[in-house]
Amino acid sequence: MAWKVAGADQYIIWGVDSGGNFLSNLTSVESGSSNTIKSFESVFHQDLNGDGTIGSPGAAATTVIESAGSTSLTQIGSNFYFLQSGSGPELMRGGAAVVANQFAPFAPIGVEKTATGYDLAWKATGADQYIIWNVDSSGNFVANLTGVESGSSSTLKSYESIFQQDLNGDGVISPSAASPVASVVQHDPGNTFALQHDTSTIGAQLAELLAHDFFIR
Repeated sequence: MAWKVAGADQYIIWGVDSGGNFLSNLTSVESGSSNTIKSFESVFHQDLNGDGTIGSPGAAATTVIESAGSTSLTQIGSNFYFLQSGSGPELMRGGAAVVANQFAPFAPIGVEKTATGYDLAWKATGADQYIIWNVDSSGNFVANLTGVESGSSSTLKSYESIFQQDLNGDGVISPSAASPVASVVQHDPGNTFALQHDTSTIGAQLAELLAHDFFIR
């Protein structure tokens, strides 16, 4: 666990057990330029001292590929990580780390956490081809959620709302296939209703009408 003094260039690292209990100081109070603090940045996958680099000079370069939604897809050296608040699993397949260009021409472009793990989007460099992976909570590939899809594919577009990202670059984040596109709205007290194009829940609107014995005339 990393601590920083507010308004000062001072840091300290704690060791904490699995129950959240303090065990010991892993460092003394260090400055941001300390090689000790810089060495811990690769452990945290986080730029602790705010110098724009994770680790010491000459260490593996860090690139944030995508940070929409709750999870950021980050490349450190040749490896990929799914980070939330600076920490998260490394992308693995078949028990080994996935490395850059391993599945060329496809490269990862976005990730988002789900109830069981992560969805990971890939795009073919220079081509209108995409595929979505299912990854478990430890970063291990589980299965392909789609085949290779074009950017105009309704299947691909349905994932854009999950990723909160314009995957196909058409300037629109499409709603999921399950998202309603209209809702029932009462315009006046005289039982006059109309369909309004928005993302309200149609089922809830209709249930409310039935509960009050409203009928469309």
